[in-house]
Amino acid sequence: MPIFNDNFYNDGLQLDQTYFLGGWTVAGGTVDLIGAPDFYDLIPGNDRYVDLDGSSNQAGTLSRSLRLNAGKTYTATFQLAGNHSGAEADTVDVKFGTITKSFTLAATVEPTDYALNFTPATSGNYALSFHNRGGDNYGALLDNVSVAVADSFTGDGRVATDFFSGVDYGRSVAVLPDGKLLLAGDSFDTSNRFALARYNAGGSLDHGFSFDGRLGTVISGAVYDVRHVLDQVLSVTAQADGNILVAGTASLDGNLALARYLSNGSLDDSFDGDGMLTTYFAGGAAITTVARQPDDKILVAGFSGGNFALARYLADGTLDYSFDVSGSASADLGYYDIASGIALQSDGKILLAGNASMADGSVQRFALARFNQNGGLDTTFSADGTLTTDIGGGEDYAIAVTTQADGKILVAGYSSNGLNKDFAVARYNKNGSLDASFSQDGTVTTDFGIGDDLAYGIAVQPDGRILLAGTCNAIGNGGDFGLVRYNADGSLDSRFSADGMVSTDIHGYWDDAHSVALQPDGKILLAGTSFDGAHNDFALVRYNADGSLDTANRQTGVNRAGTAAADVLNGSAYHDTLSGAAGGDSLNGGAGADTLDGGGGDDLLVGGLGKDRLTGGPGADRFDFNAAAESGIIDSTRDVIADFHRSESDKIDLAAIDANSLAAGNQAFTFIGTAAFSTLNAGGQLRYDAATHVLSGSTDADNQAEFQIGVVGAAGLNGNDLVA
Repeated sequence: MPIFNDNFYNDGLQLDQTYFLGGWTVAGGTVDLIGAPDFYDLIPGNDRYVDLDGSSNQAGTLSRSLRLNAGKTYTATFQLAGNHSGAEADTVDVKFGTITKSFTLAATVEPTDYALNFTPATSGNYALSFHNRGGDNYGALLDNVSVAVADSFTGDGRVATDFFSGVDYGRSVAVLPDGKLLLAGDSFDTSNRFALARYNAGGSLDHGFSFDGRLGTVISGAVYDVRHVLDQVLSVTAQADGNILVAGTASLDGNLALARYLSNGSLDDSFDGDGMLTTYFAGGAAITTVARQPDDKILVAGFSGGNFALARYLADGTLDYSFDVSGSASADLGYYDIASGIALQSDGKILLAGNASMADGSVQRFALARFNQNGGLDTTFSADGTLTTDIGGGEDYAIAVTTQADGKILVAGYSSNGLNKDFAVARYNKNGSLDASFSQDGTVTTDFGIGDDLAYGIAVQPDGRILLAGTCNAIGNGGDFGLVRYNADGSLDSRFSADGMVSTDIHGYWDDAHSVALQPDGKILLAGTSFDGAHNDFALVRYNADGSLDTANRQTGVNRAGTAAADVLNGSAYHDTLSGAAGGDSLNGGAGADTLDGGGGDDLLVGGLGKDRLTGGPGADRFDFNAAAESGIIDSTRDVIADFHRSESDKIDLAAIDANSLAAGNQAFTFIGTAAFSTLNAGGQLRYDAATHVLSGSTDADNQAEFQIGVVGAAGLNGNDLVA
């Protein structure tokens, strides 16, 4: 939310050193506040704006002071336009804190959105100022100034982005090769439009993309109606050359719409002449998904005439008539069929997944079709190239499809159990048969709680574990982002948020995740929509590989130092630095990635949640862990004890952790040295790897660690080093 905004509507008619309103000041000259009936309002949206070159023949500097906090990124957005009353171009110098940028505008330039980002090193008052060079009484025009904390993952791993203070639906996310993030969807103010937002890796809007990181494109120009089928984005993909391809529908008829943008956010005129392409398909057609082939040909899929529909375009946007002769192909799987997901196999064959209604259309089933590269159905797949699957006896809807490294096929969606809908996934062998090694019958459903759980996205991690993402309703609050991780055999992965399931609320109201993507560093992105109580916004959530929210970009927390006495130093929810001194100190990091140093004396160090680095210093120190979730099992989440010394009587205290979650009560651990965990039941076992200096603990029946701790300085550990 903005910490300040002004459209100048309630201000006076002139601003100078003597007259100023609304917290603005003017130095060195004058600026004019223009508004009907005094002058024609050239900037739409209100009746007044500022001419930055006042009537005194000397342009003043318009500024205001803002209180900003250290470590947070703030975004100042504003509109500038050329002065149509003048003939010369104007240059405006904008300063936000220590950041300065100049903008040159010809007299004919229409209102354009601009933005500056500033991250103060220390908390304090900082100025936002505008100065028009020159002094001919015709300055650039300024309006709609706003300052807000920048959208980013800073703080809690969540970010929401508003486009037009209306209805914004995020539908598809992609990770770009440079680490930036692209979220596509649609936005409505007076008409629906394609909407795109590009974020830097940290989650802040990328102002190298369409000025402020956001853009909207009206494809059809049709007036919005309650069917929500106008200029609606359903899928986005990034091309190898950095261009962006967006697919969706346009107009009341749901016609195919494609748009291609250059990497800076402008439409690519080499694509069908203006960057936009619409194609009419008879029979109530619509596009739902898009994919790019390695040769840059474009595949789009959806439905037409009640059947799966697939079309292929050349890179310039023309239909590829080498694809099933007409450039398009179809598959009839039932009474009425809708393809929602597309995937390319390594051999170039094309998979479409969706739902097919049986007989009279009363029952929906998972549906899958495979096409050869030339557009013909692949008859080596389930005999005729198509199949349907009954998941649970009720209504089944497949939304997304992907492939594993071994060529097996995963289809995700949701299935009705008679009371509500649950996440559903099916795995097929290459020939289309259900894979019996996956949950015994090839299908799995997962229920979050009392409401409907709808999976819209699927991804496979490099280690073979499977992610399903969508909307869950665990407590009947209307919906949250939902994420599930399965082992390769279809069982829930207990190393992922303890039970394999994560639900995340964004604004406290209704949230809907539509897409999932994996970053190269293993982090997981969910994208969709969040309602903030007034509007729907684009929403992104990023998780670590263990299912915890990504707080790596949190703002700096506290920095506290002890005295020669025995001090108690407590951290915050952010990245803290706690430093003891000569006394026997107690240091508690709280949440966040903390650095704790006990100094001299016999100290107690508790890292808490997050990746922590613990240094005891001289003395008999105790490194205390109270939950398995406090230290993860990969480098990015694992706590590290930096100086464990048995000679100083240091101890690693794990007594508060229940060693065996399968048994009643708080069980004690058994240290097994460097031996491997039991393949039958490793519950309650601790082992130490001398090569990697990692202490691992298993709290359940598998032979995998549920938590790990890096231990530096110990040539080896034995049971006497532990309080277990």
